Amino acid sequence: RLENGLKIFGEDEKGIYPSPFLKTFRKGEGFTLIELVVSIALLGFLVLGSAQIFPRALSLINRGESLTNAANLAQDQMESMLTLSYETVPLGLAETRHLVSPNFERETAVNYVDPQTFALIAINQGLKRINVRVFYGTPFGPRLYEISTIINES
Repeated sequence: RLENGLKIFGEDEKGIYPSPFLKTFRKGEGFTLIELVVSIALLGFLVLGSAQIFPRALSLINRGESLTNAANLAQDQMESMLTLSYETVPLGLAETRHLVSPNFERETAVNYVDPQTFALIAINQGLKRINVRVFYGTPFGPRLYEISTIINES
């Protein structure tokens, strides 16, 4: 043991060191220039690598926000169409494509549907399909969000 009560972990030609971690940091010793340059380079790579994550994360956040807005605009129109009775739901292009919010356009189409195949038909067999489409722009290009439902004649 040393005079101050520390346990001796080792001894070499330069003297006694109280900890294996302090062996390289004796009086008068420090980092070499090469060690300093290597550690700064590694730190730089880590910082630059993580900095590239942020722009991608921001673009994904914006994309998710646009998709959520499109879904809300489509659902809003669908709910207003579902408040109408079967007879009063207009056939054809119920809502022409128009701007409903900055950067968002919407259109609504209603068609008769075949009860067996669910294909679109020209005559009324008791089913109508309501189709709401929302168009919006993103930095990745134009996008489309579409929802549909079928209502029946009661």
